[in-house]
Amino acid sequence: MEEIPHVVLGKAVKARRTRQGWTQTQVAEAGGPSHATLVKLENGNLPKLTPAVLAKLDQGLNWAPGSAVAIMSGGEPTPLETSRRAVVAGPQHIPLPVEELTNLIKLSKVVDTGLAEADADARAVRLARRAMRDFLSRIVGRYATELLERNGGPDTQLPAIIELSFGELLDQPLDPDNALEREEQLYRRWLSGRLTATDVETEDRFRARWQHSQDVWGSAGEGPARRRA
Repeated sequence: MEEIPHVVLGKAVKARRTRQGWTQTQVAEAGGPSHATLVKLENGNLPKLTPAVLAKLDQGLNWAPGSAVAIMSGGEPTPLETSRRAVVAGPQHIPLPVEELTNLIKLSKVVDTGLAEADADARAVRLARRAMRDFLSRIVGRYATELLERNGGPDTQLPAIIELSFGELLDQPLDPDNALEREEQLYRRWLSGRLTATDVETEDRFRARWQHSQDVWGSAGEGPARRRA
């Protein structure tokens, strides 16, 4: 009996990943689908594959564009072995001490005020102010995400101090132009209990991401987030 295309693809994805020594998280961070999606696909439990997911598989597994589609059609993928993975690059993340984050917020206010006083009507000034606010929002958002992962999550009551500190950030309108930032915003809302109505795929994706964070901190001796009694 011929194997179902999505099952064939799942096996090819797992074979490529394990042969290269990559974890599912590493594939996701390299531009592939989410960790939860990869788990389902490799287990043969993801029959619905969108063009976006297929394109992300090519990116995350370092295949030539169209490779995932080719596999589902009975063909073979085209590895790009002369890729960025052959080069040892610098870290993708660097620590940002809370003190520096505070300094960045202060600097943003100084720059914002100065630009506003210089020429509040100039288009270039408005764009600069918006860019500064957007950048700062992303930086603060990443910090808030980790803090919420450590203190929030399913069936958890957020400490009042976190609600007071990040309530405004959590209530900001969702970014209509940046899909990755929108995903982060939704995840933070889910961690804080603000996102109550979600589809099954989103719920599974966020729960898997949160559980992974608990496993990481548990292995580091920090323990999981405190559950509500």
